[in-house]
Amino acid sequence: MESFRMPRAGFGICLCLIALVGRVAAAKNGRDFAGYYRIQDATDAGAAVRLTLAVRVFNYTDGDINGATIWLEDSRSPSKAFGAFRDVSIPQHGNAFLKSEFTVSQHEYARWGKRGAPKLAIEFEDTDGKRLRRPVELIAKTAQEEE
Repeated sequence: MESFRMPRAGFGICLCLIALVGRVAAAKNGRDFAGYYRIQDATDAGAAVRLTLAVRVFNYTDGDINGATIWLEDSRSPSKAFGAFRDVSIPQHGNAFLKSEFTVSQHEYARWGKRGAPKLAIEFEDTDGKRLRRPVELIAKTAQEEE
C-alpha cells in the first residue's frame, strides 16, 4: 500500500487558504463602519464643552443603511450618550457627511485631545429587520472637510 505525502508547496497553499477563509469570516462583524472627524468651534462652558462635531462615516457592509441613529457615546459609560445624528442613510460601500452641535464633559473633550477619538455607535436595522448596534471607528481629520 502506498502512502500519500502532500508536497510542501501544497501544504503551504492549504495553510494560506485556511487563514484567508478565517480572515474573511472574521471581517463580517469587524470594522463595518469607519470614518474621520473634525471638531469645530469648541467653547468652554464650565464643566462641559460646547462644540460642533463633523464626521464622514463610511459603510463597508453589503447593504444600504437607512433611518439609522449614530450615537455620540460617553467613553466612561456607553449607556450614556451626549446626543445623536438621527435618520442617517448611508449607501452600501458609500459614505455620509454629518455635522451637529453637542455638549460634552470636560473629561470627554480632554480624552479626545490625548490621542483619543469621539466614541460613535451606529444603530440600524439589518435586512432581516434585526436591530443592530455597531461601533464606528474614527480618526482625526486635519484638512478642511467639504460639505
